[in-house]
Amino acid sequence: YDYPNNKDTVSQYKRTLGLNYAIAATSFKKGKVLYGRETFTSFADDLGVVHLTASKAGKLAFTIKMTRPERYTVSTEGNDLIMQGELASGTSEKGPLYGARVRIVLPKDGDIVASDSSLTVRDASEATILISMATNYFGKSVPSQLTDLLSAAGDKRLDELKSDHIAAYYPLFSRAELDLGTTAASKLPINKRLTEFNKTKQDQDLMALYFQFGRYLLISSTREGLLPPNLQGLWCNTIRTPWNGDYHLNINLQMNLWPAEVTNLSELHMPLIEWTKAQVKSGERTARVFYNSRGWVTHILGNVWEFTAPGEHPSWGATNTSAAWLCEHLYHHYLYTMDKKYLAEVY
Repeated sequence: YDYPNNKDTVSQYKRTLGLNYAIAATSFKKGKVLYGRETFTSFADDLGVVHLTASKAGKLAFTIKMTRPERYTVSTEGNDLIMQGELASGTSEKGPLYGARVRIVLPKDGDIVASDSSLTVRDASEATILISMATNYFGKSVPSQLTDLLSAAGDKRLDELKSDHIAAYYPLFSRAELDLGTTAASKLPINKRLTEFNKTKQDQDLMALYFQFGRYLLISSTREGLLPPNLQGLWCNTIRTPWNGDYHLNINLQMNLWPAEVTNLSELHMPLIEWTKAQVKSGERTARVFYNSRGWVTHILGNVWEFTAPGEHPSWGATNTSAAWLCEHLYHHYLYTMDKKYLAEVY
């Protein structure tokens, strides 16, 4: 951000996350100007949306860039900023392709200047940043996905983008409520509230909020037809992630999906169920090679490429009951749906 007067001090800083609508907001005053940022990621439009405002006309100015530690190029096309690259495959084969495309909409005033690697906005009062991201994991062209997503949302006003986002999210979130009562601590900002809870251990309303935060994370990280949530989820901020950012099958993946059935999000269990079915063919080969056995098996590590062999360390990497635990999830889904056609399929 390039504020018109960088010598002004910042005051009235406030940050919020609204679980009901999955919208994050930040506001602060710099000098005499109140700045606002509102952010959401829409499953309706498959876009990231960032809305920036200034309380005084023409006082919004900023530059956008995209970087990664490795394997990327950045360019501009018109007023769009584009990142693209190919990830390492670990073999002689091509790695996964990925990309991101950023577009700025100025609904009132201001100018956009594109360099070869950034976008700069000057003299604006309001700006909406649209961010599309894609890979070729499901076999689709990355560039066409990026442009198609932005084109599909291109004519929508901010209020339409927001209402479509809420319509995709809130019906899921609103299916479960938990009321453990409120106390004076319920009115505190979350940073002070956590400090107080560490002393008193008495804020039961905070436990209810944490319960709903877990549901928010699950709803925000998967949908039918997509992959189940992995260790760091969609919010991983590193390239080489702890524990590979994969599926650890000795409890981590299962824990991610524990809220699905019991909090009325049954359809969000389906990505795990479809992923489990996809492991069977590889698991049959592993059972035959490692154990001279029929059936299928998987061990402690799983990923999006059907890895089912023992992994990493003999003391824990040879855990061979993971497939059985995954199958427990298959039956658990039936207990909540009583769908006998589904049961026959997974049986």
